[in-house]
Amino acid sequence: MILFLYGNDDFRSSEKLAEIKNEFLEKDSLGAGLAVFDFEEGAKESDVADVLSSGGLFSSKKLIIVKNILVDGKTDEQTNILEILDKKGSIGNDEDLVLVFWAKGMPRKNGKLFKFISSIGKSEIFEKLSGVALEKWIFGKVEKMGGKISAKAVGKLIAYAGDDLF
Repeated sequence: MILFLYGNDDFRSSEKLAEIKNEFLEKDSLGAGLAVFDFEEGAKESDVADVLSSGGLFSSKKLIIVKNILVDGKTDEQTNILEILDKKGSIGNDEDLVLVFWAKGMPRKNGKLFKFISSIGKSEIFEKLSGVALEKWIFGKVEKMGGKISAKAVGKLIAYAGDDLF
C-alpha cells in the first residue's frame, strides 16, 4: 500500500505521519520493519531500493517512510525512485508493505513521481486551516488532550497565533 501525505499544513501532516508510525510500532515493538529516509537530510535512493527488495528478518510487515523526495529531492533522485517503484511491480497491492511518501509543503504536481504516486496511492492533502475549520480543530485538539477551552480563548489564540499550528 502507498500513502501520500502532503500540503501546506506541515503540522497536521506530521501528526498523521507520527500516528501511522506509532500504530506500526504498536504491532512491531522492535521496529525491525521500520525504515525512514529523509532526502532533506541526504538519504539515498539506493538505500530505499535495498529496503524495498530485502526480506524482513524479524518482521514480515514493513513500514517505509520516504520524506521530502518530492519537494527537496532532485529530479534525478525522483526518476531513480520512480524506476525502483516500477521494478518492484505491484507495490500498491502489497499488504505486507506500507510505503509512505511525506512532503513538506506542496510538491510540483506535474512531476512524474508525483503523478505515479497519486495514481496508485492514497493521497491526503493537508491545507492550512482557517476560520471555522481552525476553530473546530482547536476545540478538538484541546478536548483530545483532556482539556476545555472557551470560544473567547480560541478567538484570542487565533488572533495571536494565526493559522500557524506549530
